Amino acid sequence: MKIRKFNEQEQLDISVDRVGDIIKDMRELSSTLEDKNKIVESYINELNNYKNISKKGNDQIDDSIFALQVIKKDIDDSIDKVDTVINNLMNYNDEGRKYLYTETK
Repeated sequence: MKIRKFNEQEQLDISVDRVGDIIKDMRELSSTLEDKNKIVESYINELNNYKNISKKGNDQIDDSIFALQVIKKDIDDSIDKVDTVINNLMNYNDEGRKYLYTETK
């Protein structure tokens, strides 16, 4: 029996099966995000054909292109974060729990 310090709690580990379920769901999410990203990119390309040629200001098309570019960047960032979750959980299943960042004092 391990004797724990007053502030030390017992560590719970998630099951390999549950981690596998989460990884599967995250891969599906990543695939969906990639599909939506392609749609957004196609709208950007299409609307670029109708950009306002005047330098006086932006119209609805110009503003929509800008908004779609922000959406695309956010989707790209989300895909990156989903990939991080997948890689971390695969590593957790393969190698067990380990610290990725440590407290420095």
